[in-house]
Amino acid sequence: KRLARARVEMRRSQQVAEAERANLAVILARLSTGVNSLEPDRTIRTANQAAGSILGADVEAAIGQPLAQAAAGKSLFEQFQTACSDHLDACEHEWREQLVLQSGSTRRVLMCACTTLSGEGQTPAGFVIVFDALGREVMHDRAPARVLLPGPDAGLPKAARRAAEKAAKATRRSTELRPP
Repeated sequence: KRLARARVEMRRSQQVAEAERANLAVILARLSTGVNSLEPDRTIRTANQAAGSILGADVEAAIGQPLAQAAAGKSLFEQFQTACSDHLDACEHEWREQLVLQSGSTRRVLMCACTTLSGEGQTPAGFVIVFDALGREVMHDRAPARVLLPGPDAGLPKAARRAAEKAAKATRRSTELRPP
């Protein structure tokens, strides 16, 4: 009888986690800010459509792949991945940086921020990278667009970070609850 109750509770918890994940997917899809969450080994856990649009790649299709592998051969995405990996390789898990990505005649200026997902002890459960394009794409044969940088207190949307953290938590919870 205890085992049956435990199974019912496990199914209920899985359903709640799946519903939470579905709601967060809707939120992430409507954001204009790019959001990628990564496992501690840098496997892409979640990505929204805006991330793909900003980076010029189908980032959502890369979910489950290592970041470096997913970005290979996709110029803007590859430059983004290199910049992120440089920070993570240096054990800089909380960072904020302006990136200038160049591909052919297209130049994109991104404001990026990374934070860790809470894990057990000192080990992070993953990372959330939030980024937004500043200004418009700049073509080299035109006069460069004026790019205004946000002030030191201007952050990327907190909602994007919270949404990615909730999605990651829901993913972890549903993974932990799956029967063997």
